[in-house]
Amino acid sequence: MSLIFRRSSLLSIAPDVSIDDLDRLVARSAPLVRLLTLFSYVRTVTVDRKRKVAHLETRFLWFLTTKRAIRFDEISHLSYAYSSLPTSFGFTGVTDRVEDFRVGFVMHDGSEQHLFTFAGEGQGATGLVGVLLDGDSLIDWAGTQEQSSLSYVELLMKATGKGLSKDRLPAHRLVPTAKKCTACGQSSVPSRGRCLYCGELITPRSG
Repeated sequence: MSLIFRRSSLLSIAPDVSIDDLDRLVARSAPLVRLLTLFSYVRTVTVDRKRKVAHLETRFLWFLTTKRAIRFDEISHLSYAYSSLPTSFGFTGVTDRVEDFRVGFVMHDGSEQHLFTFAGEGQGATGLVGVLLDGDSLIDWAGTQEQSSLSYVELLMKATGKGLSKDRLPAHRLVPTAKKCTACGQSSVPSRGRCLYCGELITPRSG
């Protein structure tokens, strides 16, 4: 990370997410993914809160399609995982990285249905030392994959009524402003008011 930090959606790949006329949560593969595959691949996930079912439709090679309907009562909880890959190094360590956030359903039988991956340019925490020693730029640009994935997780939680299991989430990193929840001990996002893990209120004193 440089001295000035900025985010842009142009530096991330994320599915299109919307609420349709029937009040269903609809997410579709990122436009860039569809473009790069010449529109031969697209995944659509439609969550119908009224019928309490999620429909997954994946199209391969233009004509091959798989479909799956998942009832809400089959879902144990949501999965939300983070990983990163360093792309550059310096005297101060990692100066840049790409990262991804994966969202899915975990069934009561322990199996997992992957939904979408939110990926993009991350940041390396180098600060002034990195600028001086590693030649890092003054302005560090990163994608919005973290914010986009969190927003989608929150919409899924609201639509399905399912939460996040404590042992399925990366406690080490959500966002730089994460606060520790006093109820479950996990790091969550204070600006959202409640812990993503257990639903307890996050207060300034819980950091």
